[in-house]
Amino acid sequence: MPITRIEGRRIRTSDEVQALIEAVYLAQREALRLPEWDRQIRYVEHKPEYFHVIPGKSENYLLVEVSMFSGRSLEAKRALYQGIVQRLARVGVDASDITIVIYEVPAENWKPLMKIRCVLVLSIFILLSISCTERAEPETFLVPKGYQGKINVIFNQSKGQIEKYENGRRVYEIPAGGILVTRFKDNYGIMNQQYFYVDSAGHREALKELDVRDFNEEWTTTKNKNEPSRDELAIFFAARVGVYGNSDDPKSMRFQEFYVSTYRELKKYHELKYDQQFLGKVMELTGVKF
Repeated sequence: MPITRIEGRRIRTSDEVQALIEAVYLAQREALRLPEWDRQIRYVEHKPEYFHVIPGKSENYLLVEVSMFSGRSLEAKRALYQGIVQRLARVGVDASDITIVIYEVPAENWKPLMKIRCVLVLSIFILLSISCTERAEPETFLVPKGYQGKINVIFNQSKGQIEKYENGRRVYEIPAGGILVTRFKDNYGIMNQQYFYVDSAGHREALKELDVRDFNEEWTTTKNKNEPSRDELAIFFAARVGVYGNSDDPKSMRFQEFYVSTYRELKKYHELKYDQQFLGKVMELTGVKF
């Protein structure tokens, strides 16, 4: 499950950015033998004066940084380097304009021991973490029974669903389409979350959380002897947060997301077509284009 960042130093169109992300994604899948749903890649754009590079690099220059579990073979890492260069060349980036850095992280440093949602602030050269010692408001998610796929809760929307509490817990009533626009402010700190299916009569059925790292695949370095069932319906990627749009833009929208799925079916909710359709629904509901 690599986490990858692509940094560039010129303005690119949305189609160009998607082509870069797709090129790196396919190279990672081939070299590291990743599942289809494993796509954690972001593109960061800088003004040239804020991103100095060595002489001889063009405006197409890209820095690709890949963080992943330690333990990959030298052959796999070489295949990743070659795959990224070859696929980026197909979308117009010369090999001389690509720098690739791999960061290897021990597996024990990858899986969180507790669920925390934090705000990170970069001040000069010091990375400060705030709001990580406080407890966030407890949250209860009510999902329409039978829904499977991605769910978004979009915060800070003045015309969104009115805030609702139940026994001191925030209650998020997820609509049939999986996207809730709410007046609740985004919630940070140590998380306490509950998830339920709810039928038309209001009956609740608890949904458990599962972690994709508990499942054994060809690339798994340490096998889990107690692997869960791949056909068990559960919550995946709980408490994952993000921003639609530029975080400095007042129209940007902070959201939390998770997935209701079995592990076996999870990959189809990470396909590009599904993501694009879901994003279209977000823009339609909020009236914000990004």
